[in-house]
Amino acid sequence: MLYPCHFRFSILLITAVITLCLWIQPRLTAANLVSNRRKDSCIRRCGNVDVLYPFGIGTGCFYNESFAITCNSSSASSSSSHVPVLKVLEISFVYDNSTGALAVKTPLVTTCRGNNSNSDSITQGRWTSPNMSGTPFNVYEYDLIFATVGCDGYAELYNHTGGFVVGCSSVCDPPLPKGLDKTDCIGYGCCQRELDYYSDRGYTVSVKSDKRSTGCRSAFLISKQYYFGAKNASNMTAIPLQLRWNIDRVHQPSHGSFDWSWAIYAGPTRDVVY
Repeated sequence: MLYPCHFRFSILLITAVITLCLWIQPRLTAANLVSNRRKDSCIRRCGNVDVLYPFGIGTGCFYNESFAITCNSSSASSSSSHVPVLKVLEISFVYDNSTGALAVKTPLVTTCRGNNSNSDSITQGRWTSPNMSGTPFNVYEYDLIFATVGCDGYAELYNHTGGFVVGCSSVCDPPLPKGLDKTDCIGYGCCQRELDYYSDRGYTVSVKSDKRSTGCRSAFLISKQYYFGAKNASNMTAIPLQLRWNIDRVHQPSHGSFDWSWAIYAGPTRDVVY
């Protein structure tokens, strides 16, 4: 015979167990979605990159079109369409099989003025990442660096809706005061800003100069783990950035479209990436 207090306790215990099961089930389902579902014949490595499921190369080897990758022997895109291609450096899991990181190459945004230029007009370089709204991907990092290198340059970072995030400027005139090191990125020929946390569906990098300064100025957004000082940017042709992906977002209502593709370059590369 159950006493009233024991009966109430039993009901509460059963309710708690049911609630816990309902909370755990979606997580298990998400993890199971990416568990060894590709064929044994699928390519598992391209160049020096391990191709981890849900990503895949070839029909039947990826979870859906958002995770399809091409393996190229040439650094040029094999696509005849105007769809932008992001080149993949690394694929990894972060928490479980449903959440991961994707390191990709992004361009060094540069603007230059020739020695014979007499114009005071603004010269500007600009690059906008693909819009990842409504896709399983986003820019998500706890440690990012936004930097500009060169004389009389001003760089700006905008979010995917065009909102201003941060700016950075560098000068080379007047001469550097005594006691300051030219290798320090403190605004003289180089400026950098640290973003402790940034999460968005895309971004735009802009760099410009409104003076007669000749030469080039560059700007970039880079994951801190790949960063070895902005002064190295003059030797770089590609900037590594980590994106995050989550399999749960595949089934969320989409308000955008997947308008780019992934590629891995398997041959020798001319890109200089630190």
